[in-house]
Amino acid sequence: VGCAYVFEDAEGYAKLMKYRTRAQSFDFVVLVRAPSVLQAYKSKAEELLIDASLQGVKIRLLDIHKLRVWGEGSQRQSHLPSFSVSPLPYVTQIAEDLFTIPEQLDPSSP
Repeated sequence: VGCAYVFEDAEGYAKLMKYRTRAQSFDFVVLVRAPSVLQAYKSKAEELLIDASLQGVKIRLLDIHKLRVWGEGSQRQSHLPSFSVSPLPYVTQIAEDLFTIPEQLDPSSP
């Protein structure tokens, strides 16, 4: 009621009082766009987190096609390259990168 002197016209004061009445209801939301804005920020943060977590794997995968095992010589002999029982170093490095992701995402890990 003390806000009446702030508004020069009665229409502005009436709008304020109407807003005040609506604000007292149980289902009133002050920041209507806040949930959608927060959801957009959450999506961007998740995208950034995933990109940062997988960056090491992406870098290692860029040059796999240049490795000797995937070269032209191996394709002439058979349709698939020959593999050994023990994993190749690049496979081990990619697996290590993938296994460190949960540690990076868990704040309570040592």
